[in-house]
Amino acid sequence: MNPNITVTHMYIHQPIHDGVYVGSDQIIRWYFFYHVKQDNLNASILVVSDNGTIKLNNTLNDYPEGSVITFRIFCVDTGVKQDSTSIKILIPITTKVPSVVVVQGFVYIGGDVNSRCGSEQDYIQGVDDINDREIIDVSSNKYGDLLIDFLTSCNLCMLNGRADGNNDFTCVSKRGRSVVDYVFAPHEQLDMCTSCDVYLMSDLIVDTGLNFKKSIPDHGPIVWTVKVKKDIACDTSNIGQAPNTDRPRYNLKRFPLNFLDNNTHIQDTIDKIEHELVTNKDINSAYTEFVTLIEKEMKDTVPVLKTPTGPSSNKRKKSLRKPYWTEELTSLWNKVCIKEKQWLKCKNCTNLRRKLKQEFCNIRNQFDKLNRNTKRNFQLKEQDNLIKLFQSNNTRDFWKYIGNIGIANERRQNIPFKVKTDEGFSSDVDVVLDKWKTDYEKLFNSGDNGNFDNNHLDWVKGNNHVFPTRNCDTLNCPVTRQDVIDAVNRTKLNKAVGFDYIPAESLRNSICIDLLFKLISFCFQNGKVPDLWLNGIINPIPKNDSGCKFDPMSYRVV
Repeated sequence: MNPNITVTHMYIHQPIHDGVYVGSDQIIRWYFFYHVKQDNLNASILVVSDNGTIKLNNTLNDYPEGSVITFRIFCVDTGVKQDSTSIKILIPITTKVPSVVVVQGFVYIGGDVNSRCGSEQDYIQGVDDINDREIIDVSSNKYGDLLIDFLTSCNLCMLNGRADGNNDFTCVSKRGRSVVDYVFAPHEQLDMCTSCDVYLMSDLIVDTGLNFKKSIPDHGPIVWTVKVKKDIACDTSNIGQAPNTDRPRYNLKRFPLNFLDNNTHIQDTIDKIEHELVTNKDINSAYTEFVTLIEKEMKDTVPVLKTPTGPSSNKRKKSLRKPYWTEELTSLWNKVCIKEKQWLKCKNCTNLRRKLKQEFCNIRNQFDKLNRNTKRNFQLKEQDNLIKLFQSNNTRDFWKYIGNIGIANERRQNIPFKVKTDEGFSSDVDVVLDKWKTDYEKLFNSGDNGNFDNNHLDWVKGNNHVFPTRNCDTLNCPVTRQDVIDAVNRTKLNKAVGFDYIPAESLRNSICIDLLFKLISFCFQNGKVPDLWLNGIINPIPKNDSGCKFDPMSYRVV
């Protein structure tokens, strides 16, 4: 078997949350915790106890070929500061890892180890045949010495500064700059890594519009790309994702006025619909022809909304979640980014580097102060506006104003594409869709169990003589063309489509009115409707925060 091993580590100093399994009767100090187990993404718990022994709850042979196993290293709260224990925790664990998993798969270890290695190389010169890494942080500490000893003894090396990609400082703050976050890999697997990029948080904020409520993180992410053989690769492209329909998004605000005018195939479609209704009495085929006509005409005449891609696609650099953002803040933030890059790129003159760092700290302090004051003033202004609306007894504008503030966005939750089954959890597309389908079908199709309300039955029997006296002839009148016109005109424009993907804009023309009139008249006279009308699109909304988010019954359907 050739499972693929990816090891990342994290340290927490708080009570262990739900879902962490110890798996041993001994007192556990360090352990590996698996994130999820599903079809081809598997994991196990690799335990390291106080005596330094390793216990693997499941052997690697239990996993199918091509499995991807992800471990995270956690530190139990012992009251000791993280910076003094992280490297001590990492080394006893990871020294056991290569002897266990390297021979059966490939392993990558990454995270913050608080180690500054300086100019020391992470391999034995003259023995190991690997290229030198690019060194940008020349400072070192005792944890860096421990890390170098660990790497050279285990035949592991750093990807930072060695693989192709952007090499930069991993931790940047007003206190200084350093490289303390690394990704390690065995020497034999170095050629499999095609790139390793270190991203600064300032660049991510500018490019993606990320918003942080309190402060900007000091550490930036490290992203590396691994090229593996096809026979052991794990295809996780569809895990946790809904199926893609690949339907174009039309610009309904620019809907053409000549829709379904002077088209040669329109009359052929009308003849087919009449043939299906009159001769074959097949409402499904007739309605399918109608839907196909609308789709083809929209594809030919209605402009499609273009989704921008590439680096220049994100024209709005700041997040919509920051309505207080001003041009002055933008100007200061751009200066912060410029000063940061000038400081990070300075590698020679000590006095110049110290000067650039001071300039960066000064402009960063100005930005932080202005950002806090602007946000505080904006919040006070919003509070005053809400108080005025509340005192004016204008309930409608009051709640509308609250909605515009964006408070609802804080409570908005994404529905995970994963469900809870009898066997556990599953992210398989067919299993997820079938689970949602069967659960909601049971809501209104529970069957007749013989139980009924006796009081209601007595009331119906007592008032049975009233119902025949009421005139209900209007309900049995044939549907007229004017009824169809009125119904189409009452539909709201620029709204979401139904299961047949027909927007209301496409129905406001004489040809669609005539076809709809024929279809609806057939349904009224024969008591049959197209099967598409029996389907619908549901929008689940969580009932409360305490429900299981993987259970469809925890959502209210709209």
